[in-house]
Amino acid sequence: MVPRIRLHFLDCNLPSQTERDTCTLSTPQLYIISTLAPPSSLLQINLYYSLWCGRIGRSPKQVAPRAVFACIAVTMQFGLRFPEEDENTISRGSITVLFSYQLSAVSLMEYENTRRVRTLSTGPFTLKMIMQINVPILAHICCVDNFKWPLTKDTVVLRVTTRTFIIALPGLLYALQFPGLCNLERLKILSNVFRKYGNFQDLRHERLGGYSVEYNETGMLKRLRPHFEPLAHETLLELGNIPGISRFCMENHNSSFQRACRMSVITKMIMESMRVKTMTSSLVNMKGTNPPDAHQGRAYAVASTYTRVVDAAEYAWLVVSGLGEELENAVSPLRFGSVDVGYQVWNLNELGLLSFMSRLGPDVEQEEKNVAAREEYWNNMAKEEEVEASRRGKRRGNVKP
Repeated sequence: MVPRIRLHFLDCNLPSQTERDTCTLSTPQLYIISTLAPPSSLLQINLYYSLWCGRIGRSPKQVAPRAVFACIAVTMQFGLRFPEEDENTISRGSITVLFSYQLSAVSLMEYENTRRVRTLSTGPFTLKMIMQINVPILAHICCVDNFKWPLTKDTVVLRVTTRTFIIALPGLLYALQFPGLCNLERLKILSNVFRKYGNFQDLRHERLGGYSVEYNETGMLKRLRPHFEPLAHETLLELGNIPGISRFCMENHNSSFQRACRMSVITKMIMESMRVKTMTSSLVNMKGTNPPDAHQGRAYAVASTYTRVVDAAEYAWLVVSGLGEELENAVSPLRFGSVDVGYQVWNLNELGLLSFMSRLGPDVEQEEKNVAAREEYWNNMAKEEEVEASRRGKRRGNVKP
């Protein structure tokens, strides 16, 4: 099936009934046109723009100038390209599923004072390797449902219980958990994949905190965190990364939750750009050499491949919020990571950073809304289950022997 592209145009006037029949009204000031052919040039953008003006019975001069900018911005978001094939049949690169399981959950352990554990997503887990043809680079992506994060050579992965993996990136601490139905052989395969493409340690034999946990228990992450968090931070530091809370988290800006959502979005963007061949050599820097057992001639992503874009977004947000003076002594978010993982690695250069930064904002806002809505739904379901369990307990107590 040929994918459809939606072009968004803003206009200051409400639509008439005729306009409602010819355009899709999303908000009082947002029109959407679906086309079978995504714009591949500025000429096609102008053609779609003129088409839209004709549909609503006005000339381009009568339409607010903002419409032009909205059209161009959304076109940049999708990239100037033709429709791509399905990712399983694409010829411009390859996506290999290294591991998958039908049910999982990923949680975020916040660094703020509350140190809450928040469920970000539940659903099928997949770990993919993306290999692009036109640029000799690799990326490994973890995904629970639609929430994503990268697996890199300097991503710290700790197996703390049979079915719980702690994943540490600069400014982020995740917990990936699987249900009791997931058998040990499958988990062994996942551990081997983490060992090959990340910085993996199996801590089950250490019985962290005196616990020997076979299945996930309520409150388990909170109890075990004081034991695995220092080790995760120490390992990140040894690899040349900055552990713990983001240095750009200030005065209720750039929370751990927002950082996780930004990381998910930039991971999706990089994955998509590699899939559709918009990641070109002009956007990438590579350095180092690979050992004999690695993918020869291909560079691996590192944490800073992703976190530099996230850091730059956090930095820019603080400047916009009037906190620029607080950043005088902050380390530049644009520096190339100093990590030495013993492999050839790749990172975005300045042009690459600008390219991805320009498309980050709207997608992050939507990601935050989606994750927050799912979290609210799960919390409400948990409360209903607690109420129902309490009712059942009371009914049992009222039954006479």
